[in-house]
Amino acid sequence: MQVIYQYDFKNLPGRVINQIRTSIDSDQHLVYGQVRSNFAVYLRQGLLALLCLFFLWIGFVGAFGDPERDNGWHAPGMIVWYAIVMFGLLYALNNLYQRQHLMKLFQFLPGRYIFPYALIDATSERLAIYDLTQMRNLDVVHHTSNGAYSKTVCTFLFKDGSRQRMTLTNQQDAQSMVHRFNAFQTAARNAFDQRDLKNVLGFDPVADLRRRQWVGARALPASALGRAGISLFDAIR
Repeated sequence: MQVIYQYDFKNLPGRVINQIRTSIDSDQHLVYGQVRSNFAVYLRQGLLALLCLFFLWIGFVGAFGDPERDNGWHAPGMIVWYAIVMFGLLYALNNLYQRQHLMKLFQFLPGRYIFPYALIDATSERLAIYDLTQMRNLDVVHHTSNGAYSKTVCTFLFKDGSRQRMTLTNQQDAQSMVHRFNAFQTAARNAFDQRDLKNVLGFDPVADLRRRQWVGARALPASALGRAGISLFDAIR
């Protein structure tokens, strides 16, 4: 069965978009969100842009572009250096633009979000949705370096043999994520048993896509689109 589905966010049904936004804002339904704050992104990319502008300014005040006075024109290494600086500047400006664009489109922070039955990668306009109803196991490994904790690698292992990794650098966050994942899966099953539609949709914000058998998904393998498990929403309907 299919494990990953891709959708252009702007083409998702309005009901699904609203449910994703609502679930992301709900501490009672979201297991974990791997995101960076806007402040951190804008600060990092802004500093990179300013640094590149500084190096360009040095080149300009040093007669950059003047064939008679600028020795950089006669040094291939300097031309490569200026190209790298220009690339860095454009890279930073593009990242700032993309961040602003995604924030306006999503109305939530870009990142990866874990729910009991779906892992949603919202790092670009095209969402990647991993169907966790097809998960076989969650493998969690804590790594150390010279006796000190360094990172935790969480690997979602799927029934078709594929896997998706998520790296966390805070051990407490990793332990909390695993605990919440197990607890929230139990809570989602209880919501289903009690026919609690509000909480079922909260725990599974892409349930409506599942109910429609993932129609409209993009970038699928050549094999026919298979049904990725029976949605809780289906059973309630």
